[in-house]
Amino acid sequence: MILTKLISNFKMLDVKSLEFVLRNNEIDGLKPIKYLTYKLIIKGVEVSVKCPVFKIREDDSKEKSVFQSVGAIKEKMLRYLPSFLIPRKKYPTYVYLYAIQYYLTNNISMRKTAEHVCSKFNLRTFSHSTISRILNKLCSSYEKLINTFTNAASNDFYVSLIIRRKWDNDRLLKIQFISSIFSSILKTPEITANKLCMDYFNQNEGEFLF
Repeated sequence: MILTKLISNFKMLDVKSLEFVLRNNEIDGLKPIKYLTYKLIIKGVEVSVKCPVFKIREDDSKEKSVFQSVGAIKEKMLRYLPSFLIPRKKYPTYVYLYAIQYYLTNNISMRKTAEHVCSKFNLRTFSHSTISRILNKLCSSYEKLINTFTNAASNDFYVSLIIRRKWDNDRLLKIQFISSIFSSILKTPEITANKLCMDYFNQNEGEFLF
């Protein structure tokens, strides 16, 4: 089981390490049994994100309550991750979502978008195919996106969205909505992405946004 927390619950320990901060390193009376370390590239610097792991005893009702809020009381382990981290992704979530929205609102190719993202976030590489894969994943999750973010959608996309010839009506409908919920990400990538990922995770039984 994985629970995410907003980036505000993390602090920079040094230029190459981020560590999760809890109240006295505890949650609801539980103490971490170990930490898992994830590698991320943030603003051109490789950092290690240390996330605590808690052991859950099924016969302890207080410890069960940790899981009841997300409907998974059978799990044995609880991992805490920051909202900017998705396992197996080497960049923070805001990098990927910024790339999607920049592509959708600028009349340039995915390859040119990837070049811009590298410049924006001081990255050595960012594959244009990543944009296509994540956009496809978001389109495949359209129903869940609708259920999660209907109230957060903005009408700004009607003006800014660049419509591509290869999109059929179904895909256009999905991409319009995706762009609408990402409408603020170009101005405030970290804040917007963290909230989107957090809200989606909490409302979809621990499923990551992409």
